[in-house]
Amino acid sequence: MLAALLAADPASAQTARSLNAPADHTIVVTGRGVVRIPADRMRIDIRFFNRGIVPVRQAGAASGATPAPIITAADFDAAGKTIADVLRMHGVPDARWMLPVLGALSPQGASPSIVGTIAKPTRERVEAIMRAALVAMPDSLAWMATNVQIQTTLGVDDCGPAEARAQQAAIADARVRAASIAQAAGVRLGSIVAVNELGSSLGGCRTKPDDLGILSAGGFNAGQAEPVLDVPIIVSATVTFAIH
Repeated sequence: MLAALLAADPASAQTARSLNAPADHTIVVTGRGVVRIPADRMRIDIRFFNRGIVPVRQAGAASGATPAPIITAADFDAAGKTIADVLRMHGVPDARWMLPVLGALSPQGASPSIVGTIAKPTRERVEAIMRAALVAMPDSLAWMATNVQIQTTLGVDDCGPAEARAQQAAIADARVRAASIAQAAGVRLGSIVAVNELGSSLGGCRTKPDDLGILSAGGFNAGQAEPVLDVPIIVSATVTFAIH
């Protein structure tokens, strides 16, 4: 796509002749372009730690109060399924309770989770879903919140247009940098003669040819003052300009 950008440059009569920079009479700079786009989906992973399935006792048990029943493995499994059911009814249609393939039968190592997807996430939408699910949660399952970790990741269905804009921004950034150097050196900046894309960061994008859904960190992760609900598309390129 960068080659297409070069072809579209009205000042570049030399761009098609070579992909290699001349040995002299050039300025080589690195440009960077960043485009942020809203996420199409947010994957949530609510991981529970049962810490070996220990007795849960009521406050005051040390003074002789009757302890609450022991939480068994079956109780733990049933509670996870119930919470997944509640999330499915309140905006996470694919929410499911998942046991770890390895360690599922190990009380100390098991950390099952509820995973699901929220489409077109916004702060208001995600908060409304979580609030509705919390209100609908049976009080008897409050103990499940004592050892829980929530992680979120973002995904985008089509990053092509955003990547093209990021490439254009990288070229523009390189041109500004080269112009500044040319002015300082007392020379005149010419056309682009070579471009080398250093790499693209397309976290959250589906990639070809395998069409894998690569997720980007973001969302409502612990410790963030504000949730991150857009995905950065980053392109870096080394651009060679002729000088006169």
